[in-house]
Amino acid sequence: MLPRPKPGDTEEDLLKFQKEFMANKDKPAVTVVKRPDKRKSSTSDDSKAEDRIEPNRDVVNMEVLPPESESVPPVKKSRFKSQQEEKTRRQKKEAEMNLSPEERIDKTDKSTAAVLTKIIERDTRSSQVQLPRHTSQAFPSVVHYDNPTQNEAKSRGKKKSLFAQQFSRQGAGYFGVMLQQEEAKVSTSPSTHASMETGSSGTDAPHLVEGLGLSATFGKDEVKQIHQENTEKLAAMSEDEILQEQQKLIEMLDPNLVSFIKSKSKKENPASKSTIPPPMSMEKDTSQRAKTESETLDEDELPVKPSKDWVNMDKAEYDKLSWMKELPPPQTGDAQTGQQARFDFRGQLVHADLDLPVTSGLHHHGNEPERAGYTLEELFLLARSTNTQQRVIAFTTMARIFYKARSGELGQLVQSAILPAVLDGGVLFLVRWAMDDKIDMVLSAAVHTLHSLLVNPADELALDRVFSWHQGHVVTELNPSQDQATSKEEDDENTAQETDADVLKRDIVVCLVERMNLLPRIQYLLDQCRPQAPTVLHIISILTRIVRHSSTVAYKVMLCPGLVEMIIREFLPTCWQERGDAPLSDLYGTPVPAVMRLMRTLAQAGRHIAAHLISTLHLHKQLLRYLIADQPRHLQLAESECYQLQIESLRALKLCLLYGLGAETFIDLFPTFVKQLQQLQRDVTDESVSTHRMEMYVELVGVLEGAVHLAGTAGLTNQKAAFVRSEDGMSSESTKAEEVATPTLNWGHVADLLQPLISVLQKHLTDVKDTYQIKKQNLQLSVACINFVTSYYARWQTQVSVSAVVSLQSVEEYLTTVLEPCWAGFGFQVIFSKLSYHSQLLSQSKPLVMETTPSIPGLGCTELNEGQHPILTTGTPYGLVTAILRQIYTLCSIHKGVRARVLPWILSHKDLWVYLQKASTSSSHLHGNHFTKFENILHYFYLKLASMSEPEQLKLDLSVIQRLTLTLLTRLHHGSEHLIHDLLSTVVFSPSLWRLDGDERACGALADLKLSDTQHVTQITEEEPAPQKELLQGCHARLNTLRATYLKSFSHSERMVHRSRYCFTMIPLQTEKFFTPRCGECLMPCDWMFVPLIDLYNVFSSVGGDVQNALSASQLDTVTAVLQWIYLLEVCQGDKMAAISVTLKVSRIMCTFLTGNDLFLDRTVHCYLEALLQRYITPTLLHKLNFEEDIPGLVSFYDLYVALLQQYEAVSFGDSLFGCYLLLPLQQKHAIQLRRSVWVEYRGILRTLYLPVKELLIPVEGFLIPEETDMELLRLYLEGLLSGSVQPRWCPVLYLTAVHHVNRFFYTQDGRHTQLKQGMLRDIVRSLRTEVRQHLLFYKTADVSLNCGMELYETLPPVRQKLVLDIEQSLNET
Repeated sequence: MLPRPKPGDTEEDLLKFQKEFMANKDKPAVTVVKRPDKRKSSTSDDSKAEDRIEPNRDVVNMEVLPPESESVPPVKKSRFKSQQEEKTRRQKKEAEMNLSPEERIDKTDKSTAAVLTKIIERDTRSSQVQLPRHTSQAFPSVVHYDNPTQNEAKSRGKKKSLFAQQFSRQGAGYFGVMLQQEEAKVSTSPSTHASMETGSSGTDAPHLVEGLGLSATFGKDEVKQIHQENTEKLAAMSEDEILQEQQKLIEMLDPNLVSFIKSKSKKENPASKSTIPPPMSMEKDTSQRAKTESETLDEDELPVKPSKDWVNMDKAEYDKLSWMKELPPPQTGDAQTGQQARFDFRGQLVHADLDLPVTSGLHHHGNEPERAGYTLEELFLLARSTNTQQRVIAFTTMARIFYKARSGELGQLVQSAILPAVLDGGVLFLVRWAMDDKIDMVLSAAVHTLHSLLVNPADELALDRVFSWHQGHVVTELNPSQDQATSKEEDDENTAQETDADVLKRDIVVCLVERMNLLPRIQYLLDQCRPQAPTVLHIISILTRIVRHSSTVAYKVMLCPGLVEMIIREFLPTCWQERGDAPLSDLYGTPVPAVMRLMRTLAQAGRHIAAHLISTLHLHKQLLRYLIADQPRHLQLAESECYQLQIESLRALKLCLLYGLGAETFIDLFPTFVKQLQQLQRDVTDESVSTHRMEMYVELVGVLEGAVHLAGTAGLTNQKAAFVRSEDGMSSESTKAEEVATPTLNWGHVADLLQPLISVLQKHLTDVKDTYQIKKQNLQLSVACINFVTSYYARWQTQVSVSAVVSLQSVEEYLTTVLEPCWAGFGFQVIFSKLSYHSQLLSQSKPLVMETTPSIPGLGCTELNEGQHPILTTGTPYGLVTAILRQIYTLCSIHKGVRARVLPWILSHKDLWVYLQKASTSSSHLHGNHFTKFENILHYFYLKLASMSEPEQLKLDLSVIQRLTLTLLTRLHHGSEHLIHDLLSTVVFSPSLWRLDGDERACGALADLKLSDTQHVTQITEEEPAPQKELLQGCHARLNTLRATYLKSFSHSERMVHRSRYCFTMIPLQTEKFFTPRCGECLMPCDWMFVPLIDLYNVFSSVGGDVQNALSASQLDTVTAVLQWIYLLEVCQGDKMAAISVTLKVSRIMCTFLTGNDLFLDRTVHCYLEALLQRYITPTLLHKLNFEEDIPGLVSFYDLYVALLQQYEAVSFGDSLFGCYLLLPLQQKHAIQLRRSVWVEYRGILRTLYLPVKELLIPVEGFLIPEETDMELLRLYLEGLLSGSVQPRWCPVLYLTAVHHVNRFFYTQDGRHTQLKQGMLRDIVRSLRTEVRQHLLFYKTADVSLNCGMELYETLPPVRQKLVLDIEQSLNET
């Protein structure tokens, strides 16, 4: 029996026992068995691969994200599509065969690592940084602009500004500007740091050895000592010995290291002429360095010397021991390929050349161990770790990265967007799986990550800033565009169900709600896990963002069992204990302002949701509890939270009142509101009042405005509702239900609120008028008060008990005492002068580089740059100016007698007019933004005021008003259907806006149409065409008819117009929701003036030809009205119409010929078609004409043109105008298939397309230049000429075209197609058609004044004569 170790034995005794045990070869008493992993099946294929891995290695297997969908049965496809797919696969396979193996792997790799490795840090090493010029003064010297002398003023050819004159006299250096020549010198000169370093070291310092890894205190001294020893050794050697040792070193060292040394020596010695090979890429360099280190690592170089006496340590593992060496310095890598972006734990980018100490905790044993930080790929791996702390760190770091990326902080630092890459990599699946964890830290980190992905806090702050403005409570839905959402539904053959990954790419919120069951999980987290305050706030913000997606998703949130009830019960209690001012870690049982914001957002999503909150969930109790306290201390919360809770409660109550709900709550709170209103009268000009309290006063006035709307429409609600329901066809039972739900609030409750608020408004406006240029007061209170007064007067006039005389006197008194005195103040002039500066439409700012994806749309706000949306910046005047214009419009509608008194000074305001002139011609990337709608509303009220003015009083440029009207129509967003309908009804077709008396501009436009006075096409009816002036007068005389035509065309949107009107005019019990469809695209297309014609064309294109003959008088009148309106716009607003593609306009006009068999023969229609053609064939527009561009609503122009050819063959009667439109696409610049369609498929047109060359409105050069190069088409030309298919008496234009191109082809001596040219010439010489042979052989050039439109040679040139004679001689010989 072997002796057992005793307590006193040493290590040598243990080794002796081990040798004896090994020598006896006894069986060990204990066997080490590795426990299998219960999480994986033993029968899986992965187990075989895992068995081959060494048992002591740590391997992290990352599953593929997202999971693949289950197999579905194959879909039956058409034979054509199968052939196309097979052809595509074959071409793709051939292309892949030509790729190298590396490129093939990179192309087909779709894993998470392949996606995340595309996040490359942007290379900024070559960016030039200019430092400010040094000066001895504390402040820059004042620049004095001297007046130029008379000689300088006379000598200059062009007028210069004072600054330009001073700049030319003093030079650029006087202003601290560096010229380009100086910049070039600075950029080519060596850096200051390098020169200082070289000067200090000289030849006494080494060029390669930097002392890394030596002593921190005496490292520099040791480097100098080593360098001195090397220098002395080299001095003692001869030149041959030095060269021999150098050659040995070169052969021993790695070639890349030699190239690096040469490049460094060349950089330090510019005079050296040694060639340097190009640097290797980052990946090759790293791998080669690792390979070299592993090969050259010797036992003497190990940081720890292995000993044979160690137990089971007789074999040294060099690859593991190499990690214990000193880290090499970080390298920046190749400027073209770059390096993967690495981030620290705060989400900030760690630059590649930043050498951080290892104590920062950012170094790890992964790729590029010398670089600090984590890549997104590495964070994904950590997020799947079994270590809890690693998962928490990974999710927290990713949350901070996503937040900085969304805010735009990383936009200039990385080459590609981060959010799209991580979403494609499956980060949302990781987050959702982590939310199912049982560990609180992991749950909190996962919620934080989801919050940073979905929520943009800047959007919520921006919406709060404009909530008190007119229509500020109406917000847009934050969902992807409808085209993207329905793209898969429109595919007929794609019947397979979408996978989770497909839904995620289309819409993240829908994927979270419908596929990932996020709402039940949130309900469980809040109810059972009870997380801490930050996690609760993140969850509430996530729910708010989900509700803002759409009304449909908001209803799903309401329908989630127990979710909203639990949130109200836990976070909106009616009684709670006082917590003090310290931050809370547990929010349960305490009112949370963010939760009230969530309730307000739910109420915005729909009236039924708001009614459910009030009636079923009893939200009115919470509103009553929070608003009954007139002092913050009564709520037992911190002061800021108290004010925020009351502000959100007031906003929620305002929305309920605008739905016709919460009337009893308002009546109960009325005494409290009266007290606060009295306090407001005392605090209105008190500068010591806190900002939170003033915000609460603003929202209080908003609640009173909502009560005025509800009380003002209470008596008329039943009558209006019954009228609308009878129109929409709803049942009478719902009408009775609405009558029962009539609010108890009447006009008597709000009748006495006008005078106190007028008093508040007067004080505030007076203060603004006198001191705004100094104090820059907040204008929100004035905006709210003006909106209240406007709504009060609008509802007051509809009350039966109010005398009309009293209301008119009140209007006059208000104008005299409040508005007019303030209007002339200097403060108001300053406010109006800032319109252009704060305009969204005039913003010259470049789009901010923000992380956005189509599946998570936002409002485009960011905390990093508040100036991205000028209308939201501090001091914006748009809320006040819009409120004033709306009030003036309302007062002028009530009291027509004040129009002459008020309209002149508002319509002719200098700053307002200058701003509108700029806005009518501007184009900005913010025109589709949600906040631009407030600017659109301002333009709307200005145009409504302009339509009220009499023509003789409107001494403004009508072209600006016209252009502003047309621009506004195409800029209004979804939800503004009422504004478009109102503009079409009252402004767009107003005779005073398009009057012709004394219109010199229109007369000048007519004088420019010289072609129309001398050249016309001959009609089949042989009627004289109308002059241009008569056409314009006909348009003006039929403006009322034009308006009726377009209103009828848009009648299909009547229901949407009603909804928009109820929301815009704030009619309770009729408003359905305060969500509008997703903005970003305009409601009206840019070619809206063609819509009635296109609708009529679609109707007739879907029926047979026999039905097309039955064209009613109303349909004929519709086509005539559309052509007249388009012609009027082309004449009076040609610059505005030039924004529409001429190809689109011509394509739309061509539909007129397809709308009826004989429609184009009508004299009025024919005249306007000809007039429009003359405007579209000017040289400038003909150059822009391109029938290959995409035309909205048209799959292919070729199909339209074929239909046009068929219509011409059937019903044209050889009409010359129809022929002009038909010839327009046959010009040489357009696609060759259009010309082939005539010469191959529809050759019968060649016998009927009779249009004399003299009557051709299109320049004939378009058919002749450039010369035809298609051989097949040239053969068709010659065949048609020789066979007699095309003759000058049947088709003069195409006959001339064929003769020209065939003649130019066979007479061209370029050495190509010689046999074909000779064969064509033989056929021409042998032809029996004398006229055709004469024209082809003796054609010289086109001349429309001569017979057949061509000039002929009397005698052929010698070269051509010889060529013809040779052909004739060869024919005679045969």
